Amino acid sequence: GGELRRFNGGYSSYLEQKAQILSNLQKEHENLLRLVKQEAHWMQHGVTARRKRNERRKAEYFDLKQKAKSNPAAIKKMSIELQREQKSFNSEDKQQNKKKMLYELDNIYKSLGEKDLIKDFTARILQKDTIAIVGPNGSGKSTLLKIFMEKMKIDKGSFKKGDFQIGYFDQQRDMLDDDKTIMEIFCPNGGDRVVLDDGRNMHVFGYLKNFLFPKEYLDKKVGVLSGGEKNRVALALLFTKRVDCMILDEPTNDLDIPTLQTLEQFLLDFQGCVLIVSHDRYFLDRLVDHVFAFEGNGIVKDFPGNYSEYRQWKYDSEAEAEELAKEQKTLENITNQEA
Repeated sequence: GGELRRFNGGYSSYLEQKAQILSNLQKEHENLLRLVKQEAHWMQHGVTARRKRNERRKAEYFDLKQKAKSNPAAIKKMSIELQREQKSFNSEDKQQNKKKMLYELDNIYKSLGEKDLIKDFTARILQKDTIAIVGPNGSGKSTLLKIFMEKMKIDKGSFKKGDFQIGYFDQQRDMLDDDKTIMEIFCPNGGDRVVLDDGRNMHVFGYLKNFLFPKEYLDKKVGVLSGGEKNRVALALLFTKRVDCMILDEPTNDLDIPTLQTLEQFLLDFQGCVLIVSHDRYFLDRLVDHVFAFEGNGIVKDFPGNYSEYRQWKYDSEAEAEELAKEQKTLENITNQEA
């Protein structure tokens, strides 16, 4: 669970108080680093004498190091939250501000059979967030997408979804009818124009050229297309829908580089929220500013930053934990020898 803070005054006062808390946190962290350095020096030079009495100081040193390690992530998260809240507050009037929150998840849990997929996960998703959902296969990523699309209920906790339209893509391509031609799919009511989600009105051939379809393909039935071609049709169709949130499950599979670049550009231009499940690190780094990472045993990490930054943070955390464990072991050995 998290920590609940009470703020007095209105929203602008809340933002000022939060900025002050952030500034205090940064100062505290700098002081903490100085203290860790001093204690590290003591650990190296002073720990051999009077070992029994030094047990508590050693334990405190490890607590300090642990705190110093977890602080930067907490500071970064608060800093990004504050930027988002200030931007949202400054750029929108109050009525629109209500619309900006798409999802609120509070301490949600979800299991399938005996397996805990999501335990005690809390997150807020705003209208222009771009979020990567990453983790090993079978860890629960698609389950989380189904929860977002209200196709699956949570076991425990609170899940709130605002009133908005979702566009969805997955490898099943359920939105495509194999018996229809590409032309019939894009212009079901006749004519030869498509209107994109950003309001642009284009000739269907001009639009589909972006997704590498030559003119003669317009009369082809979807059923005769290859898997990669069907993906391109499904993605092209997605950007003709007026939606507020796009949910994409492995969109880059079977895509060639030019289509991948087209998809990137359309997503970068899209003004709503994007939730993407993918293993494609370079694709994610171009698009996302937030990561939900399935780390096993139901733990989902809400990380502010792109995928590479998350991987670096994870690597640093694991390296730090290893180093702490080694130091602890060395000290235990010294203590045991002297006892």
